[in-house]
Formats: sequence, structure tokens, C-alpha cells
Amino acid sequence: MLFAGEDLARLTRAELRAKRNQVQIIFQDPYASLNPRMRWLKSSRKGWRPRCRADAADRARRIDALLVEVGLAPEMKQRYPHEFSGGQRSASRSPRVVGRTAAHHLR
Repeated sequence: MLFAGEDLARLTRAELRAKRNQVQIIFQDPYASLNPRMRWLKSSRKGWRPRCRADAADRARRIDALLVEVGLAPEMKQRYPHEFSGGQRSASRSPRVVGRTAAHHLR
């Protein structure tokens, strides 16, 4: 598997461990990727906070912008997974992935 032009299968354990902060598993079933007991925001930001040094207000603005970018209203971040339609669930995965990537670059 290639990531950023690099063959991950050829990396040493140490090199692969260093790359893990840059990748995330994406489930095929968007409903399975969301915890049914957590609102979208709480579930999504768990992976961002340790990697993002921006303050809370800046993180909130970035999350709202990411939701708008994928066609979701910022207010939707307070919804539980069952409150999204199938298409909205699929779209809700994108900001999680993009946000994680963006958080990595905010260090």
C-alpha cells in the first residue's frame, strides 16, 4: 500500500510507527464508525485534540468550516449518529479524516 508515494510494506517497525499519526482507518459502513452514545463532535474530536495545538475557539471554527466544506450545517455536530440520514453519515466521515490531517499540520 502506498501512502504519499511511499510503500508502507517496506518500512521498518519504527518507521511505520512514526507514520501512524498520519493515517486513520476509514470504515466502509459510516454508521459503524460512529459511537451511537456520543454526539458527532465528541466522537470526532477525540483524535484531534492530542495533535492540535490550536485553542478551543480556533478548533471550533475549523470544525464548523470542515462540516460546511462537506455540505453539512455546523449545528449538525451536536447530533447523535442515528439522527443523520445515510448520506449525511457518509459526509460526516470526511471532516473527521480531514480534521485529523489538519490537526497534524497545526502543531
